[in-house]
Amino acid sequence: MRIGVALDRGIDRLAPQPWWRKVVVRQQDLSGRLANLASLVRIARLRLTNPGVQIGFDSRIGPGCVVLCAPGARITLHGVTLSRSVTLDASPGAVLDIAADFIGPGSIIAAKQAVTIGRHSQIGDMVTIRDHNHRHSTGVALGELQFDVRPVVVGDNVWLGSKATLTAGTTVGADALVAAGAVVTRDVPAGVRVGGVPARPL
Repeated sequence: MRIGVALDRGIDRLAPQPWWRKVVVRQQDLSGRLANLASLVRIARLRLTNPGVQIGFDSRIGPGCVVLCAPGARITLHGVTLSRSVTLDASPGAVLDIAADFIGPGSIIAAKQAVTIGRHSQIGDMVTIRDHNHRHSTGVALGELQFDVRPVVVGDNVWLGSKATLTAGTTVGADALVAAGAVVTRDVPAGVRVGGVPARPL
């Protein structure tokens, strides 16, 4: 018997754990394994049904996620964890290139041209990133409004707080932080913290 195992068993005898704690740990372990299996199935199905999506098994896709990749569009995920109910939407000819470590629940990333997110970035829950804004004109029916489309770039190691919004044409530099609820309407330099509506340096 290995020494480590013998010590663990000895400690268990001296300070036995309640039975319900052991059950909870086992349930958590089983739940984690089932979640990993479900993610692998989602990735495999996505790869089989949509050639425009490039995703490896180093990524994870949670429940309720929606990945919309129109004909001619490309979505590339580099080791990304999509939490539950994340939406990725690439219009015809658009490019979504995402290397963030984590995208929080309820977040929406939509591209009509291009959205790029760098490595090791973290995206909180209910964040919205779009490379297009409605072009509002008086006298034009809302259903007939056109879009202003400009690429969005998020650098490496960026934190986007809960419910932050990035609008068309914005660039967030490496190591920057966007506070919760902020609306980014202009470029954020590398390493700068911004917050508010519209977002300003903190």
